Amino acid sequence: MFQPSKLNPWPIAIIIGLCIVVSVNGFMFFLSQLDPYELVTENYYQKALRYESVVRAQEITRQFGWNFSFSSAHKQGKTQLSVNLTDREKRTIDGLQGSVSLFRPSAARLDRQLDLIKTDSSLYKSDYVSLKSGPWELTFVFKDTNHKVVFYKKMHFVVSSADP
Repeated sequence: MFQPSKLNPWPIAIIIGLCIVVSVNGFMFFLSQLDPYELVTENYYQKALRYESVVRAQEITRQFGWNFSFSSAHKQGKTQLSVNLTDREKRTIDGLQGSVSLFRPSAARLDRQLDLIKTDSSLYKSDYVSLKSGPWELTFVFKDTNHKVVFYKKMHFVVSSADP
């Protein structure tokens, strides 16, 4: 007479697989909407010009063999940034105006820009400033008398809470 057939697992496996694929795609779509990537940016022309000036400054730095050394000093919970910038023969480079941009990856409200004041033949120093302990990204920019970027260097810096 009528005998019950064995349960075929393939239709159920196909339905479960399809549900998994749909749910993973939905989850990926949800994640992509949390932080949308902007394809169109404002002031793209100015950003491209700034990028070109950075590339030119890096080429000038390589061409002339400029040496860059960085140090920091701590006093009463404040930090001073110092830069020594010389050419290949350890001679001073005259006519430069320096600045450093401090970028805090975890807190944009802490970002700031400091001027570097020439104190010696090739030594530039910032004022003493309070910096929250943790990682910082420093961008050093030196411009010549025509305000053309001639030196550009980006580096990481960590302020320790144990610093005096």
